[in-house]
Amino acid sequence: MKKKSSKVYGLGVIGMGRAFTIMLPTFIKDPRIKMMAGIDKRSEARIQFQNDFDGIVSDSMDSILDNPQIEIIYLATPAEQHISQIRKIVSANKHILLEKPMSLTIRDALAITKLIASSKSQLIVGHSHSFNLPIQLTHELIKSQKFGPLRMMSALNYTDFMYRPRRPDELITEKGGGVVYSQAAHQIDILRFLGGGSVKSIRANTGN
Repeated sequence: MKKKSSKVYGLGVIGMGRAFTIMLPTFIKDPRIKMMAGIDKRSEARIQFQNDFDGIVSDSMDSILDNPQIEIIYLATPAEQHISQIRKIVSANKHILLEKPMSLTIRDALAITKLIASSKSQLIVGHSHSFNLPIQLTHELIKSQKFGPLRMMSALNYTDFMYRPRRPDELITEKGGGVVYSQAAHQIDILRFLGGGSVKSIRANTGN
């Protein structure tokens, strides 16, 4: 069995909104992660981070990019800001855990991919439910063909998405909000992982 690394990585958080509060318990439980810095425009978020972790706080991401103790950046900012922020983070040779959506356009997504490929940084877009243990086990079953070849997959997700506390832009598709970017992305991720490879064709319909 492959052993987990015992190295401790300094983590800088850029954007301490709802996504961060969901990820925070995972960060805290992982002995490889040390909460080093919290960046947010809201003073109350910075005060809370400082009280909880006695870390560096600022309203500007530039203030932590030269810090050698911060090796990983968790980037949870509005999607339209991602590409410009990623350029800065990559220039500082730091790795990135990026909240979905990766970008608002395919052009920007490809530009980010090219940027990472030509750098020393690594990037993963998350959180990704295809890493969940039930999905991983399902993938192994499909590969084994224990129950025969895969014929069809169906995915359904029901949540209280519309009733959770939201910023206005979180419900605007053009700004990376709405159920397609926020919820359907998980279903597509899972189906692609289980099916293997890229999607060949897409059809869609909507209703009330």
